Amino acid sequence: MSEKKPTIAIPATSNTDTIEETHFNSRVHIFYYPWYSNPTTDQHWNHWNHNILPHWVPEIKKKFPYNVNYQPPDDIGSCFFPLRGTYSSSDPELLDAHMKELSSYVVVISWWGNKHEESSKDGEGFVTDALVPEILKSAEKYGTKIAFHLEPYEGRTALTTKKDVEYIIQTYGNSSAFYREDSTKLPVYYIYDSYKTSAEEWSDILNPSSLNTIRNTQHDGIFLSLYLDNNSKSFISKGHFDGLYTYFAAEGFTEGSTAKNWESLRSWALSQKKLISISVGPGYDDTRIRPWNAANVKSRENGHYYDSHWESALAARPEFVSITSYNEWMEGTQIEPVEENKIVDVSIFDKKSYKYQDYL
Repeated sequence: MSEKKPTIAIPATSNTDTIEETHFNSRVHIFYYPWYSNPTTDQHWNHWNHNILPHWVPEIKKKFPYNVNYQPPDDIGSCFFPLRGTYSSSDPELLDAHMKELSSYVVVISWWGNKHEESSKDGEGFVTDALVPEILKSAEKYGTKIAFHLEPYEGRTALTTKKDVEYIIQTYGNSSAFYREDSTKLPVYYIYDSYKTSAEEWSDILNPSSLNTIRNTQHDGIFLSLYLDNNSKSFISKGHFDGLYTYFAAEGFTEGSTAKNWESLRSWALSQKKLISISVGPGYDDTRIRPWNAANVKSRENGHYYDSHWESALAARPEFVSITSYNEWMEGTQIEPVEENKIVDVSIFDKKSYKYQDYL
């Protein structure tokens, strides 16, 4: 069950003083998804009508419906129902409400590539880059800072990522809402599914001595790789990433999303002079779009799950804490307010436990 009022403030449960709550806390980042559409604003639905995803094993796949879309506004692809209703991310009033609510923290927006490229769309066909100007315009009103979560659009490589970063700086870098890290004044980029490109290719743009390096140019930045397990350490080092983040809100889904590993992971990062962003979440439930994934559901425990994540993250003393998420409704990690009496009850059939690697 979700809390009626989202709490983004850091729980006062830790004795550490690494991160302190202030009006604007540049060390607390929150993942934000600007990919929702409705017919009133956009003439069509997007993401609220998410399809049910098939399992990759035929014997399990046939137990569940798949490739069937939900039918909003009441029947949506989430186990929770938003208090603001099935909104459009393009609605200026909605963006203002979001950016005002999130003005104390760095908002890391899901970004699927340059809108001028044909490949720049997410799995549901949404072009997130088209909304960035409006997001920045709204963020500027409230002093909200925006960073980019670089997603794995079709055909993404290290070199296309370099072009993406050049485009982002040239197109959005002059906005007062564009986030730059306090000490280095460099923008921060989270790179999701970074492992899909080889460490050697990443090194070609992130190693200062490489031919195609982005280092020490006007497009340089802080590049954080997704961390899955112990194998990620070599990948991050060889790829010359500046650090890592753990992303997933489901405890135990990966080694990186397992709280007991965070202090040792932080120690390794320190030894390698890498930054770390530990990701915390309020719970996890994606069984409306993955009905076969019940074993990975993480109850919110009336807020205790979220508090526990925060305690473990702060104890590890990371450079950043990232919240998964503000509004990823389909995976049930949102802390945006819910309408309590509309929480969806789902039937759970498959309680086999899957790890992230099983999806690959």
